[in-house]
Amino acid sequence: MKRILTYTTLLVLAFIFLAPFLWMIVSSFKPQADIFASTMPLQWEAFWVSQPTLEHYAKVFNAVPFARYLLNTLFVAVTVTFGHLLVASLAAFAFARLQFPGRDALFIVVLSTMIIPGEVTFMPLFMVIKTLGWIDQYAALIVPPLFGAFGIFLLRQFFRDIPRDLEDAARIDGCPIPGIYWHIILPLGKAALITLGLLVFMGEWGSFLWPLVVMNSPEKQVIQVGIAGFTTTYGIYWGRIMAASAMASVPIILLFVVLQKYYVRGIAMSGIKA
Repeated sequence: MKRILTYTTLLVLAFIFLAPFLWMIVSSFKPQADIFASTMPLQWEAFWVSQPTLEHYAKVFNAVPFARYLLNTLFVAVTVTFGHLLVASLAAFAFARLQFPGRDALFIVVLSTMIIPGEVTFMPLFMVIKTLGWIDQYAALIVPPLFGAFGIFLLRQFFRDIPRDLEDAARIDGCPIPGIYWHIILPLGKAALITLGLLVFMGEWGSFLWPLVVMNSPEKQVIQVGIAGFTTTYGIYWGRIMAASAMASVPIILLFVVLQKYYVRGIAMSGIKA
C-alpha cells in the first residue's frame, strides 16, 4: 500500500511538472483559435488535438530565418561551453592541486564575485564590449560567459577529492603538471565536467537579454530573441511561439539523454576514495 501511494504521488508530481511542456507541444499542432479554447477553465481537451496541423511550424520558418537562429545559438552555446570548461578546469586545478602564495585568499576573491548581481555588472560589461568594438559581433556573446566563479568552485571541490596518490605516482614517473591535469584530473573529473557543461549549455541556449542588447543584425540573433519576435504590436502569434519553443527544446532534451550515461559512468570512474 505504501509503495502504491508513493508511485501515485510521483506520477501526480511528474504530470504537474510536465503539464506545461505537454500543453506547449499539443498547442503547437492546434489551430490558432483552438489553443486557449480549453484552458479557461482548464479542461482535458487542452492536452488533446482534434484537428492537428503543421501550419505553425511552416510559418515559423517562413516568417523569420529560424534555421539561422538555431545555428547561431548552437555555435555560441557549444563554443561557450567548451571555452568555459577549459577556463574553469584550469583555474580549479590550480586552486585544488597546486601550492602558491595567496592561493586561498585569491580563491575567496573569486568566490566573492558570486554575490554580485548580474544587473550590477551589466552596464559596465556593455561599455567594455562597446569600447572593444564587439557590438553586433559573436565575440560579445562568447567571451564574457567564459569566466564564472561557480564553475571554478564546482570543479575545485570535485578535484580536491581526487586521491593525491595518483598525482604523486605520476610525478614519480616524470609526468609534468600539464600532463597531470590532462591525463589524471580531467578523466577522473568527468562527472563534474559533464554536469557543468550541461548547466553552461542550458544557460547559453536560453540566454535572451544579453543577446538582445549587444546584437543588432537579425541574421546574427539567437533563438530566444527570434521567438520573442512573434510578439508584435499587432498581436501575439501563440501558435508560432509554441512551435518555435517546442523545436528549441529538442536540443536540450537530446543532449541530456545522450550525456546521461556518460554522467553515470563519470561518477563510477571518479568513485575512488583515498
